[in-house]
Amino acid sequence: MLFRSIRQTFFACSPDLHRPPFQRKDFLRPHLWAGLNILGRVLRKLRLTDHPILPIPGWVFRKSSGGCRYVIKSVVSNYRLAWIHRAFPNTKTVLLLRHPGGYLNSRINATRDHGWKYFGTRDRLDPVVLPFRYQTHEQYEDLYKFGEPTDRELVYWIVANETAVLDLVNNPSVSVVVYEELCRDPVTQVRKICSFLGIEYGEAIETFIKDSRAGHSDNFYGYLKDPSRVARKWIDELDQTLVVKVNDMLSGSMLAKYWN
Repeated sequence: MLFRSIRQTFFACSPDLHRPPFQRKDFLRPHLWAGLNILGRVLRKLRLTDHPILPIPGWVFRKSSGGCRYVIKSVVSNYRLAWIHRAFPNTKTVLLLRHPGGYLNSRINATRDHGWKYFGTRDRLDPVVLPFRYQTHEQYEDLYKFGEPTDRELVYWIVANETAVLDLVNNPSVSVVVYEELCRDPVTQVRKICSFLGIEYGEAIETFIKDSRAGHSDNFYGYLKDPSRVARKWIDELDQTLVVKVNDMLSGSMLAKYWN
């Protein structure tokens, strides 16, 4: 119990960009990567650095990392994108926007079926949501502080994604891709992404797209998905009152333009 409490205190509110990918990668030494992640957390906890990331040394890779592209898969990481572009001016970012209904439904399913904790809790969200960085977000203050957990999750989605768009507005090194458009026409969208990033759209990418659409698995962590089902399943799975709430929240956001 004591060890668990110490561990939770250590990892709580200690964001990182070095978490190993869920699926094992042949170019990565996962134990060394995890050690680097822990080192970064220690330095931040001891106030020895305020940088959200550390330089990644070559010894955590099995192969040369020169050709690697890094994927940040976390809504909370949107708050760091402006810093990343200032610190690394040659960085290119593809910001993938997923409809808030899809985000909310995924969070609810993960909490119910996979033991994810802190759904809509202020303990989890306050350190990243408050204080509001943009004045326009102050309209959500009462809803965030006194609303239901679903209200807080939706405010979090709006603030996190709007912050990224506002921070990087008119930045030619940023491309916004809508998740539902990617699901609707993955080949066209992936070709655009590859062109933007300077990556050749080759046989390996085409094969991966075909294989990932060849079947469908309801495994929460699986990647074999029917995109036409995944993109809109929140409409069928969420309670109708939540569907209305999601659409009402989105309609008042500057991000509404990305969806019909």
